[in-house]
Amino acid sequence: MAKMLAALVIDDDEDVRQAIAQVLEQAGYIVVQARNGEEGLKLACQQILPDVILLDIAMPVMNGWEFMSARLAWPELVEVPIVLLSGLQCAQRAAPRVGAVALLTKPCTSDDLLRVVERARAAAG
Repeated sequence: MAKMLAALVIDDDEDVRQAIAQVLEQAGYIVVQARNGEEGLKLACQQILPDVILLDIAMPVMNGWEFMSARLAWPELVEVPIVLLSGLQCAQRAAPRVGAVALLTKPCTSDDLLRVVERARAAAG
């Protein structure tokens, strides 16, 4: 029996989170959702170690950049591939420098989402 893949979607926009979750669930992922980086960090460290994290950059409480730094305290979390979600142009240049394996520009199509997530997981091994 194949292992179910888990995705953690961290985005303060509920509509975006739900849309991403729906696409990933239809592709066979177990999806856990968080409203900000702090909530996502707690979920990833205490409840489920995801196979991939989709991370918004601009969020209240703990933004995406802060999440990327905070996760360094958790060795098992450092190995999880992260796809940054953003409409910000600066994210394109910053993604590799902060350890993200990919950037997905919002809005995106379902096909783009799945392609980037699969590529991120493959790159992580």
